[in-house]
Amino acid sequence: MTTRPSSDPQPRPLFVMEPAPRYVVPRPAVVDASVIAALVFAEPENAEAARMLAGRRPLAPDILAYEITNIAATRRRRGDALQTLQDCLGDFQAMGIELISPDLPLVLDLAARFKLTAYDAAYLAVAGTLQCPLCTFDKRLADAAQLYLAGPAEPTP
Repeated sequence: MTTRPSSDPQPRPLFVMEPAPRYVVPRPAVVDASVIAALVFAEPENAEAARMLAGRRPLAPDILAYEITNIAATRRRRGDALQTLQDCLGDFQAMGIELISPDLPLVLDLAARFKLTAYDAAYLAVAGTLQCPLCTFDKRLADAAQLYLAGPAEPTP
C-alpha cells in the first residue's frame, strides 16, 4: 500500500467504533476438591463456595474427577444413598470444569517444597502455571498457595 501526499498538513484522526460486548469472559480460577465437594454434596460451605466461584471459569488438574468420585465412594460406605451420590456426580460433570494435566516434575517439586501431597501440589502447579487464583477450604494448601503464587519478594533498594 502506498501513501499519497496530502494537501492537508494535519493528519486525520483514526476513529474505531466497536459494538458493546455481548459477553464477558469469566476470570479463571483453579478450584480444588474441597470447593467442588461443598457444591455438589451440599456441604455447609456450599453458599461460600458458590459465591467464590460466581463470575469465574473453574479450572482444575485432571485428578479432580477422581477426587470427587472418591468422596462419593466414601459417602456411600457411610450410608448415603447410591442414587443421590450418582446425581451429585452428574451435577459435577455438568459443571463443565476445565481439567488440565499439570507438569508432573513441577508437582513433585511443589509437593517437596511445601510438604504437600502430590494431589494438592497438582492444584498449586496448575494455578502457578496459569497465574490465576487458587480457591480452597484447605488451610495448608492455602498457605502454600499464598507463598508460591506471591512469587519472589522484590529486592529492596
